[in-house]
Amino acid sequence: MTSRSKTRTPATKDRFVKPEEAIKAVKSGDRVFISTPAEPTVLIEALLAEKDRLENVNLISGLSFGPYTFLQEEYLETFHYSTWQISLQAAHFIRERKAHFLPVCYSLLPDLMAPGGPLAIDVCLVSLSPPDQEGHLSLGVSVGHALAAIKIAPVVLAEVNRKMPRTLGRCQVHISEIDYLVESDHHLFEVPPRQPTEVERRIGERLTSLVPDGATMQIGFGGLTNAIYGFLNDKKDLGVHSGMITDGIMALIEAGVITNSKKTLNPGRTVTGEMVGSRNLFDYVRENPAVEVQPPEYTHRPSVIGRLDNFCAINSAVEIDLTGQVNAESVDGLQLGAGGLFEFALGASLSPGGRCILALPSTAKHGKVSRIVSRLGAGVPVTIPRSLVHFVVTEFGVGDLRGRSIVERAELLSALAHPDFRNELRRGHSRELGD
Repeated sequence: MTSRSKTRTPATKDRFVKPEEAIKAVKSGDRVFISTPAEPTVLIEALLAEKDRLENVNLISGLSFGPYTFLQEEYLETFHYSTWQISLQAAHFIRERKAHFLPVCYSLLPDLMAPGGPLAIDVCLVSLSPPDQEGHLSLGVSVGHALAAIKIAPVVLAEVNRKMPRTLGRCQVHISEIDYLVESDHHLFEVPPRQPTEVERRIGERLTSLVPDGATMQIGFGGLTNAIYGFLNDKKDLGVHSGMITDGIMALIEAGVITNSKKTLNPGRTVTGEMVGSRNLFDYVRENPAVEVQPPEYTHRPSVIGRLDNFCAINSAVEIDLTGQVNAESVDGLQLGAGGLFEFALGASLSPGGRCILALPSTAKHGKVSRIVSRLGAGVPVTIPRSLVHFVVTEFGVGDLRGRSIVERAELLSALAHPDFRNELRRGHSRELGD
């Protein structure tokens, strides 16, 4: 890895160059940060075109909805990719050892990427909104770790996308902080909401009883999430402090369910770091003062979350064992990204009146496998320790694990399993206890 010093020439408004000129700033041996999920696709394409000039370039990024072109066979000799947050597509590349997973604490990544850190970056590729009259650009729908990367990286290359909405909050950079800018005009990746299954709808209906009026929420991403949104319409004065918002959050704001009026931090504003969804969502957040965009050092830091009263961290899981240990990042050895689940769980435990809520269907593989298990298997990661799990919800009910012994937890969780597996789980637990 090369060692770069931060000797930046202040950019001006006319500091726009061709992508192929900007990308010459990347040298062999560099570690290159790529902002996601709104990717700088023009810069990525220009970088890939340099594969014959470059050697041993390390790419790092978070959750991407793009095509992962750099993981095609023709680029693997030049580019080596690592990620701390995994899409299903990336998970298969990791299984094939074409990419690598970084199990890191989400809000602490800037420290790792800083000069002298184990993930010290040399070049930052980001996607930004067009500059305003004073030369300020916005990170738009995906601040993520990009704000920190811009401050840290010796070289910053920015793709200025005319379709990137300008958002408000701690997501602004000045044009003088950029070394080279290139223009683009492509649509952002849209992620349409997946329709929930009947089982997910039943879970969503049960779960919403755990969310009191006036609570501040963080909700994960996926079909189960969409089911939860559908049953929150009778709630009052909910708030949002989350790493990501989707169309479902937008709908609840427009319906008057989410007002953020009871929040003990950032009252009146939805706080998020990323926006994933449709073009309607991207239009909604454009210069919207009711949406405050913040980096992970604020959205995910447990010490910040703990200052929010009645914080409800609502997430799904792959499986949970009878003691309450949660695996949310591995399916049959396929590595998935846990994102900020642990930090939100810890933050909810620090919050006055906070709740860590885990929701999951009782079975997988069309009912053939129980997602409530006696013990997590050998080598299966524990994403959330049993000490931080408050409530577990399946289509068969709600279990309150707070203050429960191991025996009591086993009984509660067995009752939440599919009836086809309950007796087996109880027998297995009894054998372990020597009953």
